[in-house]
Amino acid sequence: MNLWQSFKNNDDVYLEEPWLKIVKHMLFPPVLMYTLFPPMLIRDTLNFGIELARLNDMVYKSRQVKSFFNPSPIAAKLRAMLDPEKVHRSDIRLRIAVVSLETGKLRYITESGYFSGNSDQPVDLIDAALASSAIPSIFPPVKLHTENYVDAGTREMLPVQAAVDLGATQVYAIACSKPGGEPAPSFDGSNMMDITSRAIRDIMFDELQQKEANPPRGWGIDMKLIQPALDVHGILTVDPGLISISMAYGYMRAFDIVEGGSDPKKVENLKRISDEIIRLRLKIWDIEHPTRGKQKPGEKASWPDPGYPRDVRKLKRDLKALVNERQQLGGATATPPDVETWWIDKELLP
Repeated sequence: MNLWQSFKNNDDVYLEEPWLKIVKHMLFPPVLMYTLFPPMLIRDTLNFGIELARLNDMVYKSRQVKSFFNPSPIAAKLRAMLDPEKVHRSDIRLRIAVVSLETGKLRYITESGYFSGNSDQPVDLIDAALASSAIPSIFPPVKLHTENYVDAGTREMLPVQAAVDLGATQVYAIACSKPGGEPAPSFDGSNMMDITSRAIRDIMFDELQQKEANPPRGWGIDMKLIQPALDVHGILTVDPGLISISMAYGYMRAFDIVEGGSDPKKVENLKRISDEIIRLRLKIWDIEHPTRGKQKPGEKASWPDPGYPRDVRKLKRDLKALVNERQQLGGATATPPDVETWWIDKELLP
């Protein structure tokens, strides 16, 4: 089992910072528990002043509040599963991109555990990986030597240049999210958060990514972009079913681009089918969640639809038909090896 397949829920990857727990408890008290156990209400009422004081202390000492979450669970998993020495001996040339908050510069850590162009002081590869994924405000910056580093996406969305600098003549660049420039419904009644999210996450980031994928003078090499057409889950969602679906999507979309050949029509058909397969699997996952007593992330529990078994059987027949269509077009390797489990088994749940 790989690292991603070992995750069952958010707590396997990150934890809420203490201040966030306090705020959530103050804003969203457990009303149902108060009804069932009235002494809890008395206890929490008495503790309210204490929690307010703790929150005030944290706000006052704002240097302690660096993020909403901390990645200690995945850091522990990485230290247990990853051997930096094996990475060093692998002969695979690696560049982990990070950005310094102090200098604002983009830097790379190599497979040997040093900053590129500087072999004076070693850098822990696991710390480098955590820094490279430290989305500002979501996760705290990581101290590497004397500077604090965050996710390199703040300066570079697609690190194609690093591969070019290493002498690559063919590059496959992977974009982890769908294009963000697609039309959206009217924003007449939208609030500040909706507008900010649309402007920054969808439009601005997409523009940066598109410019990096297609610079004005080109890359001067064969560069192919592997990018999903839809997002399977959000950046903070950890769900084994969605992870499984996302991994299958990544496999198929990579096949579409790498093995699709020079026929544009064939490539577009492969991409269309992979998108349809993922939409269908997401629909099946959505139906199967409540039937097994599990809540979908962020939703209340609901009773299963009486027509569930019949509906799912039909959807899985449709899924098998799409897989057959894809394999006829691209061959057996156009789908992952576990493809038959998609319609034989239920989608994974926590």
